[in-house]
Amino acid sequence: MLREIFVRGWVMIVNFTLLAYSIATMFRDAFSLETQQKYQLNLLLHHWSWQTWIAVFAVVNFLVVFRGAGLAITKRENEKKNLVGKLEEIEKAKPRIRLGDYPGGICIANISQTYGEWRSESVPFLSVHFVNDPIGPYPSAKANDVRATINYYRCSDGKHILSVDGRWSDSSQPSALNPLVSKTHLLPVTFGIGEAHSLDIAYRDVQTGQYFAWNNDNYNYPFFRYPHHLLEGPKFRVDIRLLGEWVDEHFSFEFKATEDGFAEVTMRQMLPL
Repeated sequence: MLREIFVRGWVMIVNFTLLAYSIATMFRDAFSLETQQKYQLNLLLHHWSWQTWIAVFAVVNFLVVFRGAGLAITKRENEKKNLVGKLEEIEKAKPRIRLGDYPGGICIANISQTYGEWRSESVPFLSVHFVNDPIGPYPSAKANDVRATINYYRCSDGKHILSVDGRWSDSSQPSALNPLVSKTHLLPVTFGIGEAHSLDIAYRDVQTGQYFAWNNDNYNYPFFRYPHHLLEGPKFRVDIRLLGEWVDEHFSFEFKATEDGFAEVTMRQMLPL
């Protein structure tokens, strides 16, 4: 920073002027006193003691450094303001995933479920509704390749039960795909500007009364009852992380598993970890 101050043109001029004056006085002192008085060199080039020269150089350079430091601070503050402005513009241009239209973003509905010849029209199903609601309709506000990771905890003892890759409700059903085909392309989803998607969480099996977490893996088991997804307990906490391009959002909610279905659902959005 000091090097930038001293290389400024006006700083160099001041220092070279003082240096030239100092050299000129040296030449003046080379002449006799009579010659100096004859040509009035002692008036044109006033004699300064070496202490005076040191003091002048010190004061001039102090003023230069002081002024330069002020300019450097002003420059830094302006750069900081410009950076803040750019960050605000980036923030406005980012996608913003928020809870959707349902109360607290939670959707509890009775859906139809079919497995072979068996069919039920009233299976209690829990999902969370999300929407991309950016600050501004910028092209970059589109949320690409958003994946969901869901963690389930039992509230009674705080035990972590399982972690799964979330399934988006409007994605293709794995059962419609060739069993040998990878299902990973079903995991990400794109949120256009103002576009909404629902994330499947859990369901209550009407035949057994048991609760199961739900994702693409359930399709591999009879009647969708994946033993590893069994939720044992009366109340659960669910933590959701949505991760994609310019997206890192965390949500958490609790629900109670009753004989009639889901109850006492409370949702909150968390800050990124």
